[in-house]
Amino acid sequence: MKDRFRAFLRDTFFTDGFGSRYSSKLVQQLVIETENIFLPTLVDQYYQQQGSNLFKFLAARGLAAVVEHSPRLHEIHTALVNEITKGIAFANKSGAPENTLSLIGDMHVHKSMRYQTGNEILFKEIPYYTKFLDKLLPLFPYLASMLPKHTTNNGFFHREFISEKMDSVKPDDISLYYLNLGRVFGIVLVFRGIDVYVENLVAHMPYPVLFDLECLFSGEFTQNSDFPHYSLESTGLIVVDPVYDVSAFSGGTKPVKSYLKPFLVGTEEKPSIAWSTPNSPAYSNIPILQGEKVNPQKYKDMVVQGLKETYQRILCNKEVIEKIVQETEIGTRTIITPTRVYRVALQSYAFPIVNDSISPEVHFQTELATRIPFYDITPTKELLPTEVHSLQSWLIPKFYSEIHSPEIFSEDSTVVARYNVSQYQSWQKHFENIERVFTDAHYQFLAAYK
Repeated sequence: MKDRFRAFLRDTFFTDGFGSRYSSKLVQQLVIETENIFLPTLVDQYYQQQGSNLFKFLAARGLAAVVEHSPRLHEIHTALVNEITKGIAFANKSGAPENTLSLIGDMHVHKSMRYQTGNEILFKEIPYYTKFLDKLLPLFPYLASMLPKHTTNNGFFHREFISEKMDSVKPDDISLYYLNLGRVFGIVLVFRGIDVYVENLVAHMPYPVLFDLECLFSGEFTQNSDFPHYSLESTGLIVVDPVYDVSAFSGGTKPVKSYLKPFLVGTEEKPSIAWSTPNSPAYSNIPILQGEKVNPQKYKDMVVQGLKETYQRILCNKEVIEKIVQETEIGTRTIITPTRVYRVALQSYAFPIVNDSISPEVHFQTELATRIPFYDITPTKELLPTEVHSLQSWLIPKFYSEIHSPEIFSEDSTVVARYNVSQYQSWQKHFENIERVFTDAHYQFLAAYK
């Protein structure tokens, strides 16, 4: 059995044999120290924790020799360290002391990374959506308690860090939380928001706090995408696939399948790679009443009430809302390709059997060749090279747009695509039919949680 397991490791990890370069002691270390965690997952953990030395990180798990003998993983390590170093130096321009900065979230080009320093989240100021949200506060005063406070200084955006506050001993607090969540549903819906999943919301009783609304004013979707027409199901707020529930309302109530972290599983006699593995992430969206997590479905009526309340406010202020959207510069993030597609491409590249036998350009171009475009856009010749360049450095590509203009920009301001219909035009059509949007949302919510 040991020989079969070693043969599996050899065929999976290496192109030129295992025994000639690695001792049986290392094989035992691999078997014992990984504890069913596969190499790409360890690289991913390093990338999430932003360690300064990949080899030291892996050495503690008995895997340093694997990386040392994989030239491409050397390249990944070097790229990560270089981008982190540039990022910290860039963030220091904000005035934050270097030893107080830590990276959070996905790794992007250093000017688009986010940093935590004390009780602040710090990132580069771009044409951002927060000025627009500030103008909405007189119309929707409860928003002030559901958005982090923020300031700008020296070209940097300083956002309040929100810690979770999920516990309560008062049943009325739970009801109020879900009333406020229904109000959130309405705000996201009216401005064509997407990507409002469980990881972008934290319970700070009695409010759900939204700390990432960068995907408001979504454009027109392609007919081949998961959601060809915008609706509540597009937002991330409600469950669409019961097997993979990461919704803001009910995500975290049960384990989900993760497709981003392949694991080495099975027995020594019959090992295999599990690309889809159960995952029980610790989310902060479900309130706790007297020591027990509540069942969100018991509060559906409160969500519907909050949704209806926001709708009434919209009807009373339609002309004001139209004027605000028309006259305000609103910068958003444009998701050309879902992050999970990029992450799977990176994970597969972490296999030495892949990255020792194919150039990174060819690998990433191949991985992206079969993707379904998310939006109805026309790419420029710069899109694919821009994506591949980021992925080669183990970074997630990130793109921006201003809703009144069709251009979509990379992090270095290169035009990589254009909307065939501008985000503003899409929103105008959406807003004209707002009654139908909210009526459909009501029924979709109840149908999702029968």
